[in-house]
Amino acid sequence: MSDPARAGEIFISYSNKDRERVRVLVEALVRQGVPVWWDQHIVPGQNWENEIEQALHRSRTVIVLWSQHSVLSDEVKAEANYALKQKKLIPALLDGAAIPFRYRRTQTPDLSRWDGAE
Repeated sequence: MSDPARAGEIFISYSNKDRERVRVLVEALVRQGVPVWWDQHIVPGQNWENEIEQALHRSRTVIVLWSQHSVLSDEVKAEANYALKQKKLIPALLDGAAIPFRYRRTQTPDLSRWDGAE
């Protein structure tokens, strides 16, 4: 994946239940040379919540991946709320989930049929 020391331009917010699908997106971004941070960069023994918060603050963009799993996640909603307030939210849809009401006003690309091919 990307180098965690360089990572930070894009923060990926998602449900862990979608990890393999998200990995495809992360790998595609990294192939394009985009610095990406996702929770796979957290070193064992580090405080998970602190690491997430610091990465969110450092990021220039937060991609929130909405899915049937992530719309139920308080953590994903909190990250999306932070990104919305900081004007760095880019949402994307992984499946046919209904995006939480507060985030529906932001244009959201549908990646449900995207397989990672360029």
